[in-house]
Amino acid sequence: MPGIEDILSFITQGSLLGLPATIFMSVPFILGLILGFLIKKALKWAVIGIIVVGGGLYLGVLNMKDIETYLRALGKYAPELMQYAAIVLGMLPLGLGLAVGLLIGLKYG
Repeated sequence: MPGIEDILSFITQGSLLGLPATIFMSVPFILGLILGFLIKKALKWAVIGIIVVGGGLYLGVLNMKDIETYLRALGKYAPELMQYAAIVLGMLPLGLGLAVGLLIGLKYG
């Protein structure tokens, strides 16, 4: 059974497919950075959308019937969107690198 020294030497000096092991270990971190950046941008667009809808309701351009129609359409497609989200989460290399990258991407994205 390999000891901690063997594992650390593989991480620092080992290689997989001719590339250093640190490159393979940095992939979840980079994915986390990208996801954090995309989530932060999506949240910004959601806030802008809420402000636009609120302004449209205030000015009378939109009414609650239109909003209700859009919310029904969203409710109709929500299970399908949740299924796709579960598939994406199943493909992500979950770990500490992804979590750290996600937090950094959310903060500085």
